[in-house]
Amino acid sequence: MKSNVSLQTGNPVRGEKTGFFAEMKKNYLLYLLALPGIAVIFVFSYLPMGGIVIAFQDFNPIKGITGSEFVGLKNFSFFIESTDTLKVIANTLFLNTMFILCGTLGSVAIAIMFSELGAKGSSELRKRS
Repeated sequence: MKSNVSLQTGNPVRGEKTGFFAEMKKNYLLYLLALPGIAVIFVFSYLPMGGIVIAFQDFNPIKGITGSEFVGLKNFSFFIESTDTLKVIANTLFLNTMFILCGTLGSVAIAIMFSELGAKGSSELRKRS
């Protein structure tokens, strides 16, 4: 492995670039592996922030996020003062619980089916040979 630093002086060898960008250019394929992770962080962390802004606006789809009027906590006080607040919260918790349970049970059922399918296929292969 060739070093781009002189062993005697500790200074970079003439003609060789050092630094972060030189390292990136040298190992660009390694840095490309980070792109999917960066994309996931952007999509699931930064894009939803636009929706958070809508909660504090009198949102109008025609005007968009930047054109809608800012109302602060008015939407939250409207929700809390509503007579259906507890009903809405209970429905939300119930539906989320059902989605979690049904999704988990469905995933386990599909995993068991694929497992049994693989076991049956391998036993039939053993019978043929």
